[in-house]
Amino acid sequence: IYYYLVQFDNALEHYSKALEMFKQIRDAEHMSAMVNNIGMIYSVMGKPDEALNAFREFLQYCEKTNDLQGKALALNNIGSL
Repeated sequence: IYYYLVQFDNALEHYSKALEMFKQIRDAEHMSAMVNNIGMIYSVMGKPDEALNAFREFLQYCEKTNDLQGKALALNNIGSL
């Protein structure tokens, strides 16, 4: 909801907390989604370097899990920066 309320700092904080929780339970699918969300937040905040790092991490998760749809999304996001 913070994303849609244009409260990007709050959105980033919650996505980061969720990412840490998913890491603790080793949920790769949700970890990759959170990393992508973090990249999107950085992108709209005008922080392309941070966004690129997040999207590259998202791409790595997708490659490890053979998620072709996610991989396409990651490459699209990188290309959109």
